[in-house]
Order: sequence, then structure tokens, then C-alpha cells
Amino acid sequence: MSTLEEYVYGINTVQEMLSAHPEEVLELLLARDRRDPRLKRLLDMADTRGIKVHPRPTEVLSRLAGNDHHQGLVAVVRGFKYTTFEELVAQLSGVERPLVVLLDGVQDPQNLGALIRSAHILGAQGVIIPQDRAAGVTPTARKSSAGAVVHVPVVQVVNLARTMDALFEKHGLWMVGLDQDAPSDLSALDLTVPVGLVIGGEGRGLRPLTQKRCQLMGRIPSLAAAGGVDSLNASAAGAVAMYEVLRQRRALV
Repeated sequence: MSTLEEYVYGINTVQEMLSAHPEEVLELLLARDRRDPRLKRLLDMADTRGIKVHPRPTEVLSRLAGNDHHQGLVAVVRGFKYTTFEELVAQLSGVERPLVVLLDGVQDPQNLGALIRSAHILGAQGVIIPQDRAAGVTPTARKSSAGAVVHVPVVQVVNLARTMDALFEKHGLWMVGLDQDAPSDLSALDLTVPVGLVIGGEGRGLRPLTQKRCQLMGRIPSLAAAGGVDSLNASAAGAVAMYEVLRQRRALV
């Protein structure tokens, strides 16, 4: 499912789209007063691919982007197309130790984008999000991912708990939940097996139904003094946890 058109903004994000999925880019809107040298390569790419570029006032780009952080560039693109669960499973079949990130109600699109970016950099094969009461891949999420959404399959599901069951029972991924009150440090768990890393939403963490579906629970140790900030936000915790998976697997080589 996708909307017909969206506005994606920012030089890195648009450049990634032009590199990976130029067929998704309908046209580029460029601020008339913009003289950023980084735009030359991007505009050359657009010209090579036959994508039209139209000058627009900066205030028009700000209105389309919904903010002033567009760096003088807005791309009109086809609406984001989610990967289906079946497509993701097919891609996992050839991976020896898959890592899939499941987000239990992350509502901030900037956190979602940051998590997708970490998933791309740290080797996850996909990200799964709920359809309801959670952020989707909006233009803000695309910008926060720095273009990583074109490289990482993102699956939107109706029922996250059932998806977790299917990944464990049918496809052999162990569900590993993050919780600051878990009995074991994440580093004490064996993350060299196929893993579904389950990360809770901002503030409330994992829902009880989701936590019940996890075979393992781990915490990220904190060195904060009593009374200080004693836990990471969703995107930071997810990045640390994904790195721990990568660290353990590299030790096997």
C-alpha cells in the first residue's frame, strides 16, 4: 500500500533515491537561490535519468516539506511502497543468520528513520512495524534515515504478535526483546542465532503481549548515577542492540 505521491526532501535522501530507485522520482524542485556545490552531482544524475528539475521559491519548498530543513531540494516521488511479509521471508531464506528488527509502537517518525538507518548500517535484513498506533515511513522518516529506506525492506503488519510467532515457529528467528528491567545484559545472550530484535515504543517500552512472545529478554547496562537519565531512547537503544548482534557475529569469523 502507498499513497500516490509524496514530497521527499534533503540532499542525501534524494540522492539515495536517484541512485537506488530513480523510477520512483517524478520531478525535482530546486530553490531558486540555492548554490550548494553538492547539488551538481545530484542534478547531473537527474539529467542522465531524464528527470525534470523545476526552480521554486524557498518558501514553496518549506511548505511542501512541512519544515525549513529541506536544504533547498524537494523531490516529488511515488508514495512509499512497503515490502510484504512474504517478500521479506523469501529474502531471509538465503541468509545464514538473519537479523530482523521489530518495532513495537515507535511513534516518532524521526526515531523510525534513525532505526532504519541503523538497520542498514549494522546489517539487518528488514524492519517490521505495526500498521496502527505507530509511525509509518513518512517523508520525515525518509529524511531521518538519510536515504536508508531505499536499501532496507520495511514491512507493515496488522498484528505484530502473530508476526513474531510466525518468525519464530516457521522461520527459526529467536525473538529478543529489549527491556531495562530484564534479568540479563544483552551481551550475555547468544545473539549469533537468527534473531528478531524487538524494540518498544518511546516511553512505555514493550507491551505485555509483545514481551510475552519474546524467547529472550536483555537490557543495555547503564552507568548513569541514581536520579539521572537511566535509559536510552528507542533509536539509540536499537542502534546499541544491533551493534551487539554484529559484534557477537564478527567474533565467530
